[in-house]
Amino acid sequence: MPRFSWFALAASLTYAPTAYAISPKVAVVVSGDPDVELREAAATIIQSLNQREKIVLPGDEVLSRVLQGSGRNNSPVYRDIARARAQLGRSARRDQVLLVRIGEHTSAHALVVLTRSRIAIQVEVFDVDAQTFYEGHAVVEGSATEKVTSFIIKRARTAARRNGKSATSRKTEPGISDSSKSTAQSNGSPKKSPARRWFRKNWPYLVAGVLLAGALTYVIVRERDNDPGEPMLRFTSGDGE
Repeated sequence: MPRFSWFALAASLTYAPTAYAISPKVAVVVSGDPDVELREAAATIIQSLNQREKIVLPGDEVLSRVLQGSGRNNSPVYRDIARARAQLGRSARRDQVLLVRIGEHTSAHALVVLTRSRIAIQVEVFDVDAQTFYEGHAVVEGSATEKVTSFIIKRARTAARRNGKSATSRKTEPGISDSSKSTAQSNGSPKKSPARRWFRKNWPYLVAGVLLAGALTYVIVRERDNDPGEPMLRFTSGDGE
């Protein structure tokens, strides 16, 4: 029987690529009345994001224009998205539902939402998986696009990591359905294999190795994720408007 190496197990678990290492997908949405300045600001942000590596934008140009309030299409799908976009800005609770719908349709990790206040054009980032905005906002000011772009990318990457982690936690055993599990249980306990007998005898050592690898992984991931500037999700009450 091959000699078992706890160091090899720890190394493989610690340095295995994380399941959430995926390029963030971002969609830009204009909230409320899509006036010329809002649409121009959205176009500038899209152009800036296109120049950054590992940032994915919607490939459907018609959909992108619809999200900015400038596209027209007779397709029922586009009409539904256009209607959802046009209703943004009326209620915080309603916005949350509409943005989740838009995010799921575009398969985006984050939505960049542009809103005009009485004094400026504000940019906020909505985490589709968490169904809420990140704290803080950026202001579109003249040619200061790089600051706004960095603000967006930081939150989009956080959203992609969060989404990957939650997807990993929801994974089930590959290739085994609930029906097959129930069938196996109904047929009685299978005969114990040599591997199973070995596991029953050595499981304490296996658990110790996994815990060690998990501790190392936690330190590495925690060190990366605990950036002092890590974006925080905004708390929204269930009955807030």
